[in-house]
Order: sequence, then structure tokens, then C-alpha cells
Amino acid sequence: MFLERCLGVLKQRDGGLEVRIAHAACTAICCWFDRCERAPRFLSDEQASGIAESGTAFLKCLEILARIGVSEGKLRWKLLPKAHAMAHLIEDQVKEKLNCRFYHCYTDEDFIGQWKKLVIR
Repeated sequence: MFLERCLGVLKQRDGGLEVRIAHAACTAICCWFDRCERAPRFLSDEQASGIAESGTAFLKCLEILARIGVSEGKLRWKLLPKAHAMAHLIEDQVKEKLNCRFYHCYTDEDFIGQWKKLVIR
């Protein structure tokens, strides 16, 4: 949310292509999170398509930003976003009609779970 606001201000001042797309990406991911948080565990067709729409918009913007970075020879991320994993979350929500916030796991949480299995052995 904070980054989306900052990019919105920068977009008004600068208006360059990369800034506009970065702002669109941030707006889309904020919308995706908002829709996931507001939706129940079991999604209607409308809810699933709305979540997929905003998630897909984010991924498209991310791809355009990556292409701009490659064409300009600039590395924009210290860590690479996990776009492939998000694409699967989106696909699964549309197919299964289950809200991903009820079953997804952040990487650090998964890592702790893996260590727990090792420690118990």
C-alpha cells in the first residue's frame, strides 16, 4: 500500500513508462490482496474471476517491468519475485474456487516446518 502511494506521487511528477507500469503493478497486487482478504474460504465464480483478474494484471505488469529492465541492462530487484508460484495460486483459485489465504504458506513458515520435521526425527 505504501509503495503504491509513493509510486502514485512519482507517477504524477515523472510519468515515465516504467513508473506508470510499476504503479499499475502495485495497484493490481494491492487489489489482489484486498480481494483475497475480503473473500470467504469458498469463492463464487465472480469472486474467483475478480481475484484472478487483479493477480493476472500484476503478473503482466511484472513481466513488462522485467523486459524493460533487461532491455536497459538494469537490475531492479535485490530478490526475484516468485511470479511462477503466484500464477499457480491464481490458476488454482479459479479452478478450485478456494481462497488461497486459507492454505498458502510463506517461505519462511515453510522453512520452519521443514526444520521441525528434521528435529523430530
